[in-house]
Amino acid sequence: MVAGLGVPSPSAQASSSSESIPASLACELSARAINALDLARKMPSGDKRTVAMRRAAILGNAAEILTYFSAAKDRC
Repeated sequence: MVAGLGVPSPSAQASSSSESIPASLACELSARAINALDLARKMPSGDKRTVAMRRAAILGNAAEILTYFSAAKDRC
């Protein structure tokens, strides 16, 4: 890829945007994912539980991705 003069490289843009993401947001998402998973496990089996389990998994994935791309690699 060719970048013009004075234009930051894509890797520089990615690192600068990830620095603005607070690590506490990843911790908050992780906590919400754990809560959602606990609640989903307590539900009786059926469609509602399936949806709840999927949503908990999505929250967990979001927390993991956010932690991966955030500048601070601190664990919650």
